[in-house]
Amino acid sequence: MTTSRTHRIATKVGTLHVEDRGPLPSASHGDQHRAATVLCWPSLFADARTFDDLAQELGVDHRVVVVDGPGHGESGAPPAPFSLADCADAAMEICDHLAIDRATWVGTAWGGHVGVAAALRHAERLDGLVVMNAPMAPWRGGDLALMRLSQVTLAVFGPRSFVARMIADKSIAATAGPDRAALVALVEAALRRCDRRALRVSMASAMFGREDLRPRLGDVRVPTVFVAGTDDALFPLDEARAQASDIPGCRFVAVERSGHHSLLERPDVVLPAVRMLLSGTAAARAPQVTSASSTPA
Repeated sequence: MTTSRTHRIATKVGTLHVEDRGPLPSASHGDQHRAATVLCWPSLFADARTFDDLAQELGVDHRVVVVDGPGHGESGAPPAPFSLADCADAAMEICDHLAIDRATWVGTAWGGHVGVAAALRHAERLDGLVVMNAPMAPWRGGDLALMRLSQVTLAVFGPRSFVARMIADKSIAATAGPDRAALVALVEAALRRCDRRALRVSMASAMFGREDLRPRLGDVRVPTVFVAGTDDALFPLDEARAQASDIPGCRFVAVERSGHHSLLERPDVVLPAVRMLLSGTAAARAPQVTSASSTPA
């Protein structure tokens, strides 16, 4: 049976709001009937609403768990500054609470960084990893200056101001198509839902305090899809392709007419890529059937 559930789960990065959709395992069936789980973590300035298309598409035959990051959506404030490792551990606390043994991770930007951290720290619990619009290097140069400007304007005016529209507009590609205005409004609304003080801690931790993941990409040992928008001003395509190539066996997907929210801008490209990874991990999990060979009498 397909249902929708919400949870508030205490973790090391605070009490997190979790949306849990799709079929649950029946008590009368074994693990072979358990729906595969997709675990999603959105971008900074975004929340579970930015994963609605994915949850609706995959929730028919997968359990889809979407986390509001600390200080975002309906989640509580983080009790202190945090690291990517802390967020990855918090995601595993959520899995433990929901009796999820393994999942395929899907993360945008911040969620992609946390996904890589989870793959490095908890590889035995990930069937696969989808990283979207997530530069693995710390911000530098003009991009760092832009992020500092965002930090200052949000501190002065707050997320429920004109700043939310300004940031949302920059994150959606100008080439996104006729529904671009609706996508900008969706991202703007998510940012406006952020708690002002909590957002300050989350920005300092996830935007400026995160580690450089590039030296660790070669240690990722789960099947990975790396998604980048061709029109993402924050993440040049050549840089994205090079980082993807550092992950063993990684599949790189360049998404035309998308910026920093490829899942929102081009679900027609991203969702099939996620489905393909899920099909591959499902085949890998399937029990191997061998037939006994007979020998002539």
